[in-house]
Amino acid sequence: MKMKRNCFLSVAVALIVTVPVLFNACQEDAPEINYTLNVSVVNDFSAVVDAINDGALKNEAAIGKLVQAIDKMNADQAGKIEAVVNVLNALDNTLDAKLAALEAAMQAQTLSLEGKLDLIKAAIEALPDYTSKLDALVAAIEALPDYSDKLDAVVNALDAMAAQVDALGGSQDAIAGKIADVTEAINDLIASVNSGNTDTAKALAAIVAMLEELKEAISSGGGGETPGDNSVVLDGETLTIVRAAIDKSDLEEDNFYDIYFFFSEENDKFIEIMANGQLHDGKTLDLTQKEDAHAGWFWAVEMRTPQRLFMTYAEPGKDYPVFLSGTLLVKRIGTGTEFEVTLKDGKVKGIGRFGDGLEHTISLNYKGTLDFGEF
Repeated sequence: MKMKRNCFLSVAVALIVTVPVLFNACQEDAPEINYTLNVSVVNDFSAVVDAINDGALKNEAAIGKLVQAIDKMNADQAGKIEAVVNVLNALDNTLDAKLAALEAAMQAQTLSLEGKLDLIKAAIEALPDYTSKLDALVAAIEALPDYSDKLDAVVNALDAMAAQVDALGGSQDAIAGKIADVTEAINDLIASVNSGNTDTAKALAAIVAMLEELKEAISSGGGGETPGDNSVVLDGETLTIVRAAIDKSDLEEDNFYDIYFFFSEENDKFIEIMANGQLHDGKTLDLTQKEDAHAGWFWAVEMRTPQRLFMTYAEPGKDYPVFLSGTLLVKRIGTGTEFEVTLKDGKVKGIGRFGDGLEHTISLNYKGTLDFGEF
């Protein structure tokens, strides 16, 4: 984040592609188009992805060009699947580009059903939170042309999500229960379709509605849950803080708090909280409001997993967003590096360079001694 150095990373993120699009013959045979970026995007898969990342190509045009690029790619099945998986896993790609690549793969004529199901599983594993996983699943199943394929995709993807949740242990029991309930209901619907008692199209519409309800149930649970000691609840998922640190020079020279809570040993997943020791210490801050103009730092909160999920900043007159709901308490205990930090009922959405375009819920609870670092 580093507002203090006015060094911001600008990443353009287009609107999330979640709705399947049908293309007519004129679109598929459209001539090559050169955008202002001078990028030719007809048969070059990587160039199409770059154009989406740069905002030069959006929505149906993005998916249409990716479908063409995949089908005309000079590679075998394994090579094409690997190319899409690489897009899903690349940290520099926007969520827009990842979802577009997945939808295009579902529509591609040269990919097998088995390959498409593998790609849906790869998306479930690669995307950072349950909301984006379910968005990807809905987009993928709606893009598949055959109803039986759509039903297979749902079951396989939910099984993959359940396996991920189980691997996280007891902290995810509530989410595991929600996924299990939806999976059971969907399996009942599929059985009814197979027995001829339920129309396939109606069953699929009901399944999509169940997935949307599951997404809402999971995401709404994040802000309202109280995290355990030294943990965060992000979109209903509990993350354990493995390291907590504070910038040494900022604290000692200016009494400014630049605090990092890391959720991975690689330090690539973290939440950064910035506060002003003179003005904010021990006070409950309203995260939905910009601050009045003053000297020194304003409060700020940024989340990466490692993709930037959101970045907020309270200086008035700046374009940075604030939270939709939530409060923040940062309290220094004594004169050392023992701190209490509590973020309650947070709901936030950052678009473009300020986040991934998704609404996130977050709560944080920490009390302990921070390591010194230079960030």
